[in-house]
Amino acid sequence: MFEEEKSEETKFCRRKVLKALFIGVLSLIPIPKLLSQQTEKRQLKKQVKINSGVEPCNEESIVANIQPQFKIGQTFKYKAIRTDKKLPEDVVGKQVAPGKIVLTSEPIPIEQTIKIEGYEEYKDEKCFLIKREAILENPVLQFASEIPEKTVEEKTTTYINEAGKILYSESKTILKEGQSTSVSTNKVHSLPFSADIYYFYGYWMLALSQDFSWECLQNTPKEQILRSIKVKGNERINGKNCYVVEKLFRAESTGSEIITFWIDLKNRVAIQVKKGNSIIKLIF
Repeated sequence: MFEEEKSEETKFCRRKVLKALFIGVLSLIPIPKLLSQQTEKRQLKKQVKINSGVEPCNEESIVANIQPQFKIGQTFKYKAIRTDKKLPEDVVGKQVAPGKIVLTSEPIPIEQTIKIEGYEEYKDEKCFLIKREAILENPVLQFASEIPEKTVEEKTTTYINEAGKILYSESKTILKEGQSTSVSTNKVHSLPFSADIYYFYGYWMLALSQDFSWECLQNTPKEQILRSIKVKGNERINGKNCYVVEKLFRAESTGSEIITFWIDLKNRVAIQVKKGNSIIKLIF
């Protein structure tokens, strides 16, 4: 009888000790803090949706590691090759007639020649003066033989300062259809650091490294837009060592567009670009 009472008393003591230990362990876990962090995250998500129109991106976080490697007189000639005959994957537009789609995305250069003309001042800054002539993918894509083809030419002047920033670009687009010709001019001042011109050069190319990654989440009144630039690896193209870079643009209205660049490690210009069903290659 005495042994049974002693055993019960021992069990009771053990339960009491275990309970005390359990409460002590619980006191060490910052549950209120965890709950507050979760609440903050939920509130942040709500704020992101509420504060539409706010640009959380910091373009200046893209910092060049080197200066442009341009040399006066350099010429770069590119040619695009369609990888198949299907409707291009990169077509973003609307059908306006049977076999006729108007592009709303940037038309690719089928052929283009870019020349580093020389130095010239732009707003008191010494700049590389770059001239370009190109034949563009038709902004009105034709998929029916009875519709007359159009040709689109573009002549562009661009000023890039010695730090590599694209200060100004002016393009003259000439659209020809039979005897009819129309000309339009587009002027762009101070392109963002994440922008690039003609699938050829961008300030961000000077910032590339093996682990380079940049992302921008923008909330507009209509939708959320994601832009990112990321180095995916290295590859040798045309005898040159290149960074393989994936540039992503994603929006609810247009879906995702991925452009892959092969950037020369030394000269920091595009050697090859893949967009949809087209590959744009540097010939010389």
